[in-house]
Formats: sequence, C-alpha cells, structure tokens
Amino acid sequence: MNVYDSEKIIFFFNKYGYNYTRNIRKANIIIYNTCNIRKKSADKIYSELGNINKKGKIVIVAGCIAQAERGEIFKKCLKVDIIIGPQSYHILPNLIDNIKNNNCKKFNIEFCVEKKFDFVNIKKNKYSSYITIQEGCNKFCSFCCVPYTRGQEYSRNINNIYQEAMIISYNGIKDITLLGQNISAYYTIDTNNNIKGLEYLISALSRIKNIKRIRYITSHPIDMKNKKLIECYRKEKKLMPFLHLPIQSGSNKILKNMNRGHNTQYYIKIINKIRAINKFIACSSDFIVGYPGENKIDFQLSLDLIVYIEYSQCFSFKYSIRPGTPSSIKLDQIREVVKINRLKVLQYISEDKQKKFNRKFIKISAIILFEKKSRIKDYYWGRSEFYQNIIVKSYIDVISMIKRIKVIKISKNRLCGRIF
Repeated sequence: MNVYDSEKIIFFFNKYGYNYTRNIRKANIIIYNTCNIRKKSADKIYSELGNINKKGKIVIVAGCIAQAERGEIFKKCLKVDIIIGPQSYHILPNLIDNIKNNNCKKFNIEFCVEKKFDFVNIKKNKYSSYITIQEGCNKFCSFCCVPYTRGQEYSRNINNIYQEAMIISYNGIKDITLLGQNISAYYTIDTNNNIKGLEYLISALSRIKNIKRIRYITSHPIDMKNKKLIECYRKEKKLMPFLHLPIQSGSNKILKNMNRGHNTQYYIKIINKIRAINKFIACSSDFIVGYPGENKIDFQLSLDLIVYIEYSQCFSFKYSIRPGTPSSIKLDQIREVVKINRLKVLQYISEDKQKKFNRKFIKISAIILFEKKSRIKDYYWGRSEFYQNIIVKSYIDVISMIKRIKVIKISKNRLCGRIF
C-alpha cells in the first residue's frame, strides 16, 4: 500500500508541474513516505532526517509515522517543514505553496480518505499495478497501530475502482493486485441498493478485457467466512490461485491475547475450504515471534502450523512494541535475544516449505506474465499465477507476454526456467 501511495504522491506532484528525481541532492522537495508497523521503520526515518542536507529544500514526513507522532516530529527534527497523514496526500501541493508564501510549518492529519482517490496515476511501461480499494481496520489487534494511523475501515465505491482499473488497463496494465489493510471486509452498494462484498468487485473487474490477472491482499481470517468470496476461486478464472491470509501465531493462547478473534482450528477450516475449491492454491501468511507471554510451547505451535499448512511463502517478524497499542504495556515482554533466535528457527522452517512448494513446478511447469528485463543480459523477469518470482532467458523481447515455461531450477526466492 505504501508503494501505491507513493505512486499517488508522485502523480499529484507531476500534475502540478513538478518532476520526480531519485537524486536527493538535486531535489527541491524531499518526501519521506513512512510506515509505522514496526519500530525499525520509525527509527530509520529519524536517522534519515538527521543526515539530510536541508539547505534550500522543503522536507516532508508523510504516511503512518506522521499520523502517529504528529507534531512531535517537529520537536524531534527541526528540518521538517510539513507533516501529513496517509489520507491527505492530495493537498500536498497546496501545503507547499503555503510554506513558500508564509514560511511556516504545516501539518494535516485529517481522515479525508475518499478525496485522495480522485486522481488515477497512469503507469507507463508497466504491466502490473496495485489498486487500493479499502483502508483502515476495525479489528484492533493488540499489537497493531493500523486503526490509529489509517483509521476505521473505509471501502471505495465500486464505480470509482472500476474506472481506475479501466484507465490503467488501457495503458497496458494486465495484472492488478487489490489492496486493503483488511480487504476481505470490503463492501459496496449495487444498483439495487444491496450490500455486496469483495466477490462482487472481483466479478466486475474480471469483465475488463485487458485485465488478465487479479489478486488481493491482505485478508483477516474472520472475514474469510464469506462463502461467495471463497467460491470465486472456482468461478473467476482471472482470480489467481493465491491467498495471503495472516494468522500471526499458531497458539490459541497468543491469538486470544492478540485479540485476533479466532483460533487455529477456525483458521485451518478456512484454508481447507479454499483448498477444496482448488487444491493447487498457494497460501501465504504472516507470523510474529516473541509476542508478550509467548513461551516455548506457543512458539512450537507456530512451527507446527507452518509444517501442517505448507505455505508457499511466510513473512515473519520479531514482535515490535508500538506506542499506544495494548500489548506495548504488557509486563511479560520477551527478551530480544530470544526473539532473534526464534525468528531464525521459524524462517528456516518456512523457507524449507517454500522450497518444497517451488519444487512442484519442476514437474508441472508455470504460466508467467513477463514484466521487465532482468539485470542479467537476455533474461526477463515475471510472476507466476502463484506469485512466484521467475526469470527466463529469451533472445526476443517477451515483456507483457503471458507464456508457459518449463521450470529448470529453483531457489528460496525465485524460479529459473525456459520458454516452451
């Protein structure tokens, strides 16, 4: 979602006559689009700000850290001119004009989320794209800052989303990933004034001729009980056989303490229902290790779940204290050295399962949408239906093509193949 938001920010500035540069020395305006999910991200932004050469530049801190820390950022770093939350990017050019005219610091952290979607950023020479369809979360997991930085759940109108998808498809986009902090809670109103869920949107977007592939992230297990959404994996051929469904822990005790609202038995039941629809579906998940109160048994239950589900990918992190969240004040915090060791073990197990999933394709091949040239001469990079990274050697330009390839080599993070 931060990638999508950053693209929006660039588009807004282009619209007002600015040009994007990667050279920070040449820039007149420097924007840090921030994430507040983990402490490491917050620490990094202050380190970056401390090292910046402010002379003649306007410095902006945007995104979730801006929303969470607000005016404190001005106190911690005098170099910052503007603080703006993730729902107000569209007013950045106006704030900059005010800075230039009045030479005073500005900040805006209002939750005016719908207005930032009024503009569609056209992507040139790209064949896959993100579309944010939902923001915010009402679940209030005890470790998570999203409800405080992105606000309550907000779903975009289906007509607005469809229009964006149509425009970017006309400009070459073939693969779209729908984004939301809790995307399975997405809803819209149809022409008969009936409430419709994510499955209704997927069906509508599937009718766009130039769109060949659709995915969505990230779902909350509680909202995956929607039978119609699960049935999409059978009915909608453009919906890719990939589901990212975070569980965070394999321990029911920890899940309860996290305020996740479900247990592992419920989670496994959801996975089994989806695999009954499509036995080849790839499932990925998120895991947090070292959550307050996690003991050896709780940690082992997470490892057991990874082995049982056989995820195609796992994204795992050490528990990170986020100020203002309920878990931040728990007394039974886990020592850092324990978290580090547990993370290494969990990642070793999950990487083994990822390699096992990838090895299947040496026998059954894969279908790839080629998106760009690799850094290696005569090699091209793309993604499979199952969201795997794949590089293939080709002496002709295959960018934007969808081709079946024979997998000849696998590693943890990618496959290598050749075109049939």
